[in-house]
Amino acid sequence: MKAKLLNFTLSFLLLSLIGVSTCFGQEIKRYDGNLKIASYKGNAYYNYFLKNGDSIKTGPFLFNSKQGTELDTNPFMISGSFKEGLPDGKWEFKFGNYSLQAEKKFVDYQYVVQVNGVQRHITGSFKNGIPTGDWFIEIDSLKNSAKTTSLFKSKVSFKDGIPQQSFRIENTDSYMIGRLLRNGDAHDSWSLFTKDGIDELENWKFDKGTLQEITQYRDSVENKLSIPANIKVAEKSIYLDQHYIEVLKLSLMDKNSGLQLDAGLSKLLKTNARHYHHIEDIFKNLDLNILLTNISVNVPEYPIAEQEEQQFSKINTNYKQSKEIIDFLLSDTQVNLLKLRDSVIKNQYEYVGHLQEQYVNPIEKLMVYHNESITKHIQRPVLIKGLFNDEQSLASTMVMGDPELPHLKLEKYDLTEVTDLSDRLLETLRILQQKLDGQVLKTNKEDKYIHQEKGLIEQANLVKNAVDSVQKKDHSKNVRKALESVNEFIDQTLTAYSVMSESEQKIRRSEELITCYKNAIELTHTLSQLDQEHKKIKKLYQDQVWNPFTATIMDEDVKKKITKAYFKEISPYLISIVKKDMSCEDITMIDNTFKELDARLTLLREEDTERLERKIKRTKDPTSLLQLFGLIQQQP
Repeated sequence: MKAKLLNFTLSFLLLSLIGVSTCFGQEIKRYDGNLKIASYKGNAYYNYFLKNGDSIKTGPFLFNSKQGTELDTNPFMISGSFKEGLPDGKWEFKFGNYSLQAEKKFVDYQYVVQVNGVQRHITGSFKNGIPTGDWFIEIDSLKNSAKTTSLFKSKVSFKDGIPQQSFRIENTDSYMIGRLLRNGDAHDSWSLFTKDGIDELENWKFDKGTLQEITQYRDSVENKLSIPANIKVAEKSIYLDQHYIEVLKLSLMDKNSGLQLDAGLSKLLKTNARHYHHIEDIFKNLDLNILLTNISVNVPEYPIAEQEEQQFSKINTNYKQSKEIIDFLLSDTQVNLLKLRDSVIKNQYEYVGHLQEQYVNPIEKLMVYHNESITKHIQRPVLIKGLFNDEQSLASTMVMGDPELPHLKLEKYDLTEVTDLSDRLLETLRILQQKLDGQVLKTNKEDKYIHQEKGLIEQANLVKNAVDSVQKKDHSKNVRKALESVNEFIDQTLTAYSVMSESEQKIRRSEELITCYKNAIELTHTLSQLDQEHKKIKKLYQDQVWNPFTATIMDEDVKKKITKAYFKEISPYLISIVKKDMSCEDITMIDNTFKELDARLTLLREEDTERLERKIKRTKDPTSLLQLFGLIQQQP
């Protein structure tokens, strides 16, 4: 990066001098300071001149992340040049997403921090603001600051801003080759192959922008779908990105084709378009309309009539009100507590969740598709039936038998019916809200209870969110079981609290649980770091020794009795006592013991432990071992 910056600075100074005499006598000014482009904040270096009150960039341009005292784990660099305010010549975009290695390495007489992560590198050229020549995207995985795996790569050729000829996109498993006409239309066969190029996995056939056939091969079985042209429906040319893939998926929902359009060729196309959109957004924030995602494809067009626009408007209004009621009911503190002890309220609460999943979420998708101009490319019944295909399952829900609730069912799958459904859905939710509000009022709680319990539920949700977050990562079986026990502990203590009668004792208990749940978050974090902690301790208790037989330096374990006691007895014991029926005191004790144990093991590595190791040899009892480590007070 330093060499890049030095070369750029020299070019910048040279071109700055040239620029003074080439901008029609305009006074060239230089900017060197802070700049924000989209979500990126950093330092920018460029020349500009004023024209009709506007700043017109000219010459070399550099924008990169700030070099502070702390190393940036998300660095970026954008470099290129402008001509009369338009990008011109070669441009380069680099974005990193790294984690820093704990240890520094001594390289060329200086300590260097190595990184792991992913680097995105995009290069291409412009001519007077128009993409030209070959554009490359390269995404690589880095380990110890060295490229290890090519995650994604593409090459697209532009002429006068239009992509044409053949292009190639690849990832770790496969690659695709497609062909374009001179006007940018998708044409001929687009094929997806295995990485070695031996087996064809997928094939799309286009004719001047119109997709005619998709063939996929899975386990030597061919799945082919012909897409007949509808001569009665006008076609419209759009650009191939995620919107086209969505139109394609939604249009084929009634075909039961078995085609997988979330992977393979379509995934490569969407990924490539997403990276190009990213570059387009950067230039858009510089008030420049740059178009890179402009491969042309044809889609049918079913114009939105004025009546349909009015129906979409009505559906959207009902959706927003329904969503507001659902969000309130599902997050209401009193309802969340009452459902733990009242089966009727629990049933109503769960029914609200069903309404959200079966009706509100599909309506939300429908409005997203409409706002993104996707619905006009799909026959409305096909789209609606595909979105609401699971709604009939609600017929078995107990609350459906309530005569006060409007009947919710789709039969025609047209926009008029969805408008009516949204009316009845809102009415249903209002009735449920009245029922649940009435149950809450019966509890006749004072403000101090409500305020206290709101904080309790919020803290309980924070614990569950923390557990859910760390469970997504790889952990040992014992750690996963302990994390599940933390969740079960929250459920069990909340249920026990909900059946307590209203009293000062209940308020005190809620205060205790709030503190307890905060400690549970700390324990969750400690457990999530445990596997890494084990690796750290194992490495700490190793010495590098010379092996004369292999002429290499090897890692040799030291103080094995201490590490064996930690790995085999103490750590498994502490994990095992994380149970759903543990007490709040247990949570604090377990978390503190793990943290003190870490500090103690770090100190023991440098101490004379010969006497301690003799004592450790005599017992396998975890409590006795903790006493020997000085973490539990010896019994008199």
